[in-house]
Amino acid sequence: MRSTSRSTSQSPLNPPRTPPPTSGRVQDQREFIVVGLESDWILDSISSEVLQQAVALAIALVESPAGLSATNTILSAPPAPSPGPTDPLPSPPPLSPPQPIHPTLRAWLSANRCQICVDESIIDYGMVSDESSDIINIRSDLVYASVEAREYGQSTFDRHLVHLAAVIAHELQHVIMFFRDRTASAPPTIHDGCREHMRATPVGLVGESGRYWQKMTLGGELIGVLKSAETRRFLNEIDLLILQEYHPIERYGPVDLSAINQLAGLLHGWQNCIPIRVRANLLTPGLNTQLRLRDSQPSGTGPYRHPPRRAMFGIFPQTNPRTCRKTMRTKEVLPLTNDANTDQK
Repeated sequence: MRSTSRSTSQSPLNPPRTPPPTSGRVQDQREFIVVGLESDWILDSISSEVLQQAVALAIALVESPAGLSATNTILSAPPAPSPGPTDPLPSPPPLSPPQPIHPTLRAWLSANRCQICVDESIIDYGMVSDESSDIINIRSDLVYASVEAREYGQSTFDRHLVHLAAVIAHELQHVIMFFRDRTASAPPTIHDGCREHMRATPVGLVGESGRYWQKMTLGGELIGVLKSAETRRFLNEIDLLILQEYHPIERYGPVDLSAINQLAGLLHGWQNCIPIRVRANLLTPGLNTQLRLRDSQPSGTGPYRHPPRRAMFGIFPQTNPRTCRKTMRTKEVLPLTNDANTDQK
């Protein structure tokens, strides 16, 4: 019989511990810090094992021919004028071949310098820490839901694992760019075709290397669509994975489950699955609006429950003075109820 509660074998740290040193190799990382709203602790061993699998898959994606080609293009892209608010987006540069590997990418793959932290307060799926360009913070919900998914069959777990790995690989693109220059921004030619995904600066828009990498490697933005807004089985159950394309036209379609299973297990021939091809007759024009992980909140029932201090109802962005990053904080902690469901957008 399945257990009725998520493993909570957390090791509180007193005093709160800072993230691990950034000189370590992310492929060798076995201990992960959970950055809590009030204190930090060590991620439990079961969750750490799942996160290690996701990191290994993310690096495999980066090292795949499609991944190398996309990263080579990002690092080789020349500077370009930033478009204004109403200017059309510039055309992306021609895709570079996977070989030879760009010197910066080769150096990073050798050093593998990065550390992963699990963060209970960030809104995005993942982000490079404001404290260090060698630390990636991953939203805790993605990790915890992936752990629970193991109890519902291999296919369910594979969907979660591939989605989590895509998030990590996306953030690794920023880490690799910062490895070359800690003040660097991708040129505005590096984008996935969606203006809203680019960062606005006083001089105009700058590129988004992670989004571009997903587009060129996977075929578009990988979206985890939830089974139900009122799921009772566990938090954030991914029913299917969607690839969203923005250029040359907006369209989306489901990812072939067999390709996901091959990717998750790194089975023979898995590199032939990427970019993940969506059958043309299943593509739907426009933007996918189905409920996804970023928009969800726990129902407050079932096996997964946030500790009371993590209740996230009444969320508003605020600067956390302890870590100086955009976080999710609550004006007041409300009790978890069956119908509590808010949108974080």
